[in-house]
Amino acid sequence: MKVLDNQQCDIWYQALLERASDYTGVFFVGVKTTSVFCLSICRARKPKRENVEFYTDFKSALDAGFRPCKVCRPTENAHSAPSFIKQALELVRADPKSRISDAELRQQAISPERVRRWFLQNHGMTFQAFQRMQRVNIALEELKGGRSTTDVAFDNGYESLSGFGYTFKRLTGAAPTEQTQVILIHRFTTILGPMFVCATERGVCLL
Repeated sequence: MKVLDNQQCDIWYQALLERASDYTGVFFVGVKTTSVFCLSICRARKPKRENVEFYTDFKSALDAGFRPCKVCRPTENAHSAPSFIKQALELVRADPKSRISDAELRQQAISPERVRRWFLQNHGMTFQAFQRMQRVNIALEELKGGRSTTDVAFDNGYESLSGFGYTFKRLTGAAPTEQTQVILIHRFTTILGPMFVCATERGVCLL
């Protein structure tokens, strides 16, 4: 979608001038004098403000007649995680069974609102939903390893078995005590755009 809000565009233009990595994939800038579109981190010579248009997705930029910049390669690098996302993910990896709250993010000088927007735009879920899925994935592996449902539930931060059972079934489609067929999904970027690969224990089942 083309963005027409001048105030928002001015903020993004400043981010373009500063090559701000925090805005990688947040906006795409079309340069009318060259007919290319770029990411915020592009190293190319900066255009004048009156010569640019801003879009929320690269498909809109392509539809408007712009072609991908050969310097920043926006269709390949649009969804590489900016520094504040990498920092938030490091907190999750450091203690994957705990819930990282908005207050804890702020203590690390990370804006919860920006993290939430990035996850919604790039993964279709909030950061908190992502954390819940991570904890359920850990729980699933532990259940498959033979641990009891009670131990797994309380060890993964749930205050009750019913709460654990509800979340587990909502995300996996089955109760913790039922045998389930798990399909792992990995998202990655290519020169064609974002792609997904799916696999079971038997191997790749969808690309």
